[in-house]
Amino acid sequence: MPPETLRRSSHLLGSYARSCLDTIWQLFPRAKSILDDENRNVSFNEHRQLFEHHRAHTIISRVRQLALLFLALSVFAIYVNFLIFPEAKAIFLSDGLLFSSLAYVVLIAQSQKKPSIGHARIALVMFFTISSIAFLYCNHILKRTTNEGIEANAELVYTFLPLVLLASESLFPMNAGEALFLCDLPVLSLVLIAHFAYVAPVIPGFNDGPLLILLLLLFLIVGAGSYSQFSLMERLLCQSLRDPLTQALTRRSGELAIQLQLAQAKRLHSPFAVAFLDLDNFKQFNDRGGHESGDAVLRCVADFLRTRLRESDTLIRWAGDEFLILMPNATAEDAVARLDSLSNSPCHSIRSSEPVTWSCGATQWSVRSRNQSWQDLIAAADARMYRAKRMKTGNVREFPQIHKTNFGHD
Repeated sequence: MPPETLRRSSHLLGSYARSCLDTIWQLFPRAKSILDDENRNVSFNEHRQLFEHHRAHTIISRVRQLALLFLALSVFAIYVNFLIFPEAKAIFLSDGLLFSSLAYVVLIAQSQKKPSIGHARIALVMFFTISSIAFLYCNHILKRTTNEGIEANAELVYTFLPLVLLASESLFPMNAGEALFLCDLPVLSLVLIAHFAYVAPVIPGFNDGPLLILLLLLFLIVGAGSYSQFSLMERLLCQSLRDPLTQALTRRSGELAIQLQLAQAKRLHSPFAVAFLDLDNFKQFNDRGGHESGDAVLRCVADFLRTRLRESDTLIRWAGDEFLILMPNATAEDAVARLDSLSNSPCHSIRSSEPVTWSCGATQWSVRSRNQSWQDLIAAADARMYRAKRMKTGNVREFPQIHKTNFGHD
């Protein structure tokens, strides 16, 4: 390749990479670094952790499906190679395909683990790496000699593998940073390596300039499709995870949230508190002002709690007038102190000047109670809440004195 052409291509590629990075950080500020360790103690908002869990499950499921498809195609290609190519070349090609087939089997087996966004990213990298290595190896074998007739047609099928890989990117819900670093740059790198390693273009009919233009257009189209999946999944999940009246998490999504946060607490050996809150005399609001008044009270309480809890805390509408509050990195004493402070700022319903009070019970998971399940935590907090209600406390302010011995490490 002439040095001037190589220099122009390198300059164009560098400009494109800088443009992509600028676009990511300016237009998509929510895109996080893909190198973040999922085991770090990160503060999630109420739905982010659940969204990433569902997204990871989707990505891993589709990686397994694609790996299974490529495995079947690799096995079929081994058979076809011996029908088309000379025996020596067919053996070399089949060795590479056999290696990739075994790697796909390992990938499918490893993807059976519990989904997390870290595992999903690793699975994506593994899939594109396996396919890229198989392409480079087969391309090297095929380019060593000139193929004619049916052999040339078979070689053409191999050369379109990078485009197939790039098209498969649109199947995964990824943000812009993930699409660029996990898929686009690896595919672009393998195409350029294969293209500049031989005199003939890697894709027949596409020389340096047209090839780069083709790849850039595909990156934009496929990346937009991938990010649209990401945005649509986020919007739909946010709608399905939240209670439409209070905008707190629903009970179903709350069960998943407590499982994820309890698993993280166990992994990091950090405290994790659960508070169960029940409104006092809620029926009187419905009796006096109808269900609209009761709904207004529920919205008032949810907004009151949401604006005063920590960003890492999770508010769940458990049932009717009952709320569950998840507090990572907090003990039961911390939870009670926090809720007790909220009692000093009375919450009033929109339709009545009468203050809304509640009874609450709290418990926690600690290292010494490592066998405690999330159901046990909820049951313990629920039982303490009812004990507080029987004592007619009316709110959480008197609760620490009444049940002082019930707090601390379980």
